[in-house]
Amino acid sequence: MRKVILTMNENEKFQIIKKLVNTNGNKRTACLKLGCSLRHINRLVAGYKDSGKAFFVHGSRGRKLTTTLPVDDLGIAAYHLKGTSAMVIKTFDNHLYTCINEKIYVLEKLLNHKPSSKSFDLAQLPSEAKKKYIPPMSHPWKQASFERYMKKQAHRKNIA
Repeated sequence: MRKVILTMNENEKFQIIKKLVNTNGNKRTACLKLGCSLRHINRLVAGYKDSGKAFFVHGSRGRKLTTTLPVDDLGIAAYHLKGTSAMVIKTFDNHLYTCINEKIYVLEKLLNHKPSSKSFDLAQLPSEAKKKYIPPMSHPWKQASFERYMKKQAHRKNIA
């Protein structure tokens, strides 16, 4: 078997499940420690019995994130201001490179973006002005208040 190196979180899960299997421990206690369901604990126990320590290695370890920023050869994100003079180089295999201040960068097409962030901005629905409903004067709810109003306006009887 090859040697498996786990991260801190993976190692914590491994130690709890190992103790659970070896000492015939309580699965509900393991649920509380790991913060997951009993079904997931059963899945982890089955994986531990089947694959051992290698089961706890996360599947996407070592992969580049899909939302990663473009970087230069030193690993620093390289964005340039609009209007920066650059020489664009198109290779025979249709890759694009740019040369700015004697440095060559790989050009990547940026995705279309919105002025709001999914992570930090809450979605705001456009608010429509609601039409205010005014019931007719003959409406039962309106009638009593209208009569009170008319009694207060006794000096205006000539208008109606």
